[in-house]
Amino acid sequence: LVTQKQVREEDRLKAMKQVENWQAEVNRFAHEVNQIWQQALQHIDQINATETARLLGEMTSSVGRKFKASGMDIFLCEIIDDIVDKRVGRDTSHLADPTLLYGVNVLTSRHGSDKAPVVFASQPSVSNLFGTIDPAWMSSGRAVTSFRGIRTGAMLEADGGYLILDAADVLAEPGSWRLLMRTLRTGLAEVVPPELGWPYSAQSLKPEPIPIRVRVILTGDGELFEKLNQQDRDFVRLFKVIADFDETMPRDKEGIRSYGRFLARLVEKEQLLHFDQGGIRSLVELGSRLSTETGRLSARFGELADLAREASWLAREEGESEVGKTCVEAAFKHWRHRARLPLTRTIRGIEQGAIDLTLRGRLEARANSCSTRCTGTLHVAQPAAISCTLTAAEDFRILTENDRYADSLKLLLGQSLMLQRPPRLLVRLSSTETTPSIDPGMHLAGACALLGALAEAPMRQDLALFGEIDDQGRLAPVTAINDRIEAWFELCNQRGLNGQQGVIMARADAAALMLDSNVVKAASNDMFQVFAVDHVHQALELVTGLRAGSWRDGAFPADSLLGRARRRLLELSGYALESSPGNNPAR
Repeated sequence: LVTQKQVREEDRLKAMKQVENWQAEVNRFAHEVNQIWQQALQHIDQINATETARLLGEMTSSVGRKFKASGMDIFLCEIIDDIVDKRVGRDTSHLADPTLLYGVNVLTSRHGSDKAPVVFASQPSVSNLFGTIDPAWMSSGRAVTSFRGIRTGAMLEADGGYLILDAADVLAEPGSWRLLMRTLRTGLAEVVPPELGWPYSAQSLKPEPIPIRVRVILTGDGELFEKLNQQDRDFVRLFKVIADFDETMPRDKEGIRSYGRFLARLVEKEQLLHFDQGGIRSLVELGSRLSTETGRLSARFGELADLAREASWLAREEGESEVGKTCVEAAFKHWRHRARLPLTRTIRGIEQGAIDLTLRGRLEARANSCSTRCTGTLHVAQPAAISCTLTAAEDFRILTENDRYADSLKLLLGQSLMLQRPPRLLVRLSSTETTPSIDPGMHLAGACALLGALAEAPMRQDLALFGEIDDQGRLAPVTAINDRIEAWFELCNQRGLNGQQGVIMARADAAALMLDSNVVKAASNDMFQVFAVDHVHQALELVTGLRAGSWRDGAFPADSLLGRARRRLLELSGYALESSPGNNPAR
């Protein structure tokens, strides 16, 4: 400006002088303005933080009120503080996704339900019962863990309700029983980290135990209950309520209605074909047959459901709109056919001569019967022969697999033959290769073989004997009477029915008879005989053709079966020539 003659040099120097005089004041003023600005910015940040914290506090207050868990308030405050410190008024592009950082891992929820949970753990491993921690695998192949990998188990899912466990399954899983008992003792459930197969870094999390209230329902049989009672001192203290469920139920109006309600629920749930009246009646009849007690219905509804499902499938295959009696019976026949391999092998072995059992003529000291064994749902019967051998001895012994049966036979022999002292006799009872042991349903055959052997009376081999006996010789019902009769009929039918073959059974079993239609037809046409008796002496008369005889005036009739048996027993024992009460010559 001086060069261009616009300002004089004197004015310029004067202005510079004034600038120098005011420079310090200007600098001071600028500094004060900067301080005020910084204070304003701090107040703005403080206001933003305060308002943000207030707003977030209001937003999360409902969460705090809804979830009263310990530590919830601290967790929410830490989230608010982190947002205020790192996200309000700052660049957040380099920060983690807030939904991942502040989100929660919901292990279990009761939202929308006011009912107590009922959980059935079918595979009660440690991880399935108590939860686990799943790792996240890095690109380097290293496993890391976070709280999002925590997985709940059945114990937490049942919190506030009921957990149903099969005792045998729990005991079969390593560690499950020990942790279950510890949880029930302490009331704290722990999520168990994996112990094997992961790097150490993947096991760094150890969640705190969670207080729970759960009722555990443990199912199992009586034998397992006794085992747990003996092995674990806390078992009875923790499992105080014992409920023993019967496998049968009364066959009355209420029992039949229960079958109907069960069938209706099954049809609706699994979309099976509806059952007509004949189908329902047939299922009830089979329920009676599957029952282990005469005059009652089976309460094993799982097996009945399987039978109903197969009957419905057969009806669909036949193009039927409903399940009738024919389809139910056909389903049951299919069950029996699938389980009949042992019977088929036995019949084949008899026909080939590999198994010593005959249906023809008469034999001494030998009676036929059928043993049974349970193959899941059904009883499988196999024909068998029981043989008896007698040997003089110093004392009285009966050799058989069952000591209780031997004692019962001793008492029966003493009662039947009016013995005054123990005989000196060794008795061996044995069965054919098909059934090395004599089951209770074969006891009648064993008793007849023994008494027949003493009487030296040949016995019919075309009759099979079924029945349990008491000390007085009275007959009691046996399990699976229908299966035994049908197995014997099958053998007779294979060899050719002649109208003479048949069975002898306890009269008390008559109410339990629900025989196959082929057996009923053969019996109706007098091609197969079914005899019902009350006492072992009646059965002996049928298989030997001899009168049992009655004890009168100190003796049995000489030609009676019991008279002959008593006379030979005394001879084998060396008592025949002794003079004592009851040893009078037979008349």
